[in-house]
Amino acid sequence: MKKTEFSFLKTEDVKWKGLGESYVRFAIEKQLKDETLWKKCVNLFRVNADVADGGWRGEYWGKMMRGACLAYACSGDEELYSILENTVRDLLTTQNAENGRISTYPQEEEFIGWDLWSRKYVLTGMLHFYEICKDEALKEQILTAMRRHIDYVVERIGSGEGKKEICKTSFWWQGLNSATLLEPVLALYKMTQEERYLKFGEYILSTGGLLDGNLLELATENAKKPSEYPVTKAYEMMSFFEGALGYYELKGDEYYLTAVRNFVERIKKHEITVIGCAGCTHELFDNSAEVQTEEVHEIVGQELCVTVTWMRLLARLYQTTGECWLIDEIERSWLNSLGGSLNWKGLRSFHLGFGKWIAPMPFDSYGPLYYTKRNILVGGVKVLPDGSYHGCCVSIAGAGCAMLPLNAVVQQDDALVINEYFEGDAFAQTKEGRVGVSISAGYFKKGKCTVTVYTEKPAKFAVKFRIPSWSDNATVLLGEEKVKVAGGYYVVDKEWKNGEKIVLDFDAKLQTHYLNDKVCFTYGPFVLARDQKKEKTDIKKPVALVDNAPYVFEMPEENENVRILLPTANGQILLVDYASAGKDWMDEDGCLMTVWMDKA
Repeated sequence: MKKTEFSFLKTEDVKWKGLGESYVRFAIEKQLKDETLWKKCVNLFRVNADVADGGWRGEYWGKMMRGACLAYACSGDEELYSILENTVRDLLTTQNAENGRISTYPQEEEFIGWDLWSRKYVLTGMLHFYEICKDEALKEQILTAMRRHIDYVVERIGSGEGKKEICKTSFWWQGLNSATLLEPVLALYKMTQEERYLKFGEYILSTGGLLDGNLLELATENAKKPSEYPVTKAYEMMSFFEGALGYYELKGDEYYLTAVRNFVERIKKHEITVIGCAGCTHELFDNSAEVQTEEVHEIVGQELCVTVTWMRLLARLYQTTGECWLIDEIERSWLNSLGGSLNWKGLRSFHLGFGKWIAPMPFDSYGPLYYTKRNILVGGVKVLPDGSYHGCCVSIAGAGCAMLPLNAVVQQDDALVINEYFEGDAFAQTKEGRVGVSISAGYFKKGKCTVTVYTEKPAKFAVKFRIPSWSDNATVLLGEEKVKVAGGYYVVDKEWKNGEKIVLDFDAKLQTHYLNDKVCFTYGPFVLARDQKKEKTDIKKPVALVDNAPYVFEMPEENENVRILLPTANGQILLVDYASAGKDWMDEDGCLMTVWMDKA
């Protein structure tokens, strides 16, 4: 298929307010400007911090750097940029002067456990900073460091004599974690056009990602669910398919696009839950779309790393295909699963292994669905040399926070594509001159908004409006003409005059969903939940629904988006948006929450 070309708008040309800004700003202020944390993460490479337990601490710096660079692209925060430049310079001092390796494992014990996985994230972080770096001399240093960092790997990993096969460099998940090096290696090839990186990427592809199995063949055959694959680790598997899509972008080989599309569609059908995550058993594919209503006993699920990687894979596939449903899925994950992770109140986090509360993490790691609590475990938590803690989900969250704002309005040739209706302004340069849109508040509260088009002079160009899949009865009012529209894009291609307005009504309403004799509710893009502390009653009591019950909106409390009172045959219940529920997790008696409810 012909690749659909989109481009992000320049940082200085986009200004979001409200939800469009709040998640990114939260990540910046609560984590990404923490200079002490950056120093700790760099120090992990100096002390070979992962050798003792075969750990993954080496991922933290690169994960956070990727998110921080994307947050900078959203915000243009120069203080953040300065902090990032300093930590990149710091990281470069940890590179082995003789051979170029940057690792949290010593050379005599390398290429085991999570070593290549962590080196993957070192490369990922440097690639992302390179894209925003303003200092040409520093860019040259970074590029040289990236080459040396990966050249060391290429010389030692592969199928040739004296080399170690990549899927034998880890005893975890048949080496799938190591095979995810594919994505940044291909990005380095795209940047440098050096054939050895392309050939190394093709070698990784030839393994199919597993020591005993081939993910690309399984996805192409499309006969099995991801939960039936030889390995079911959701996060790493999606990361591998990101790399496969990167290869399609480079070479146009339809085999890889087919594999990725089949894989993504299978995940959506069989694995994605109502909040937009996968894996109800730890972070494993387990047919989550079906089992999401089941009670969990001492097992965590719906991991934030899975949510963010799912959004990344969707966004990359969107850049290739331009299909609207991919943005629908990003919206669901961003508002609900990711939104629910933000520790707005700064409460302490729980270390299950040690059975104690530790210093607050800015993000929670797992998403409750059925009568349980938030913050029952910090995902991927490791003790750092100074005795403090950090985790995998906390590290990846910044990238997730930026995902929807970056894709909210994009440019396709001379068309503006509105994917998300954040309040604010977005501008682009076209052959007709500078054009833009201003979006009013309302989409997230009432399902309505007004878009005002700005042009320097009358100009002909297209504006594509996403009609979300949750909207059954949307209308668009342009001038005197009111049009009923269905899901997908509604395209207006005309000569625009400055100040013209389009009013969109997406008919947001309370919707009821049933599964396995359970019930849950959504309002527009928001999944709703019950919160025992907010409701001050036993939320485990089964709900006896009343047809067409006249629900009532209440004024949302702080950090709430939706608050609805719903009458039932056995009493009124309170529904709030999932992202705001369960946030008082240190209240031992009152922090129970649920999305799915038992029916009476």
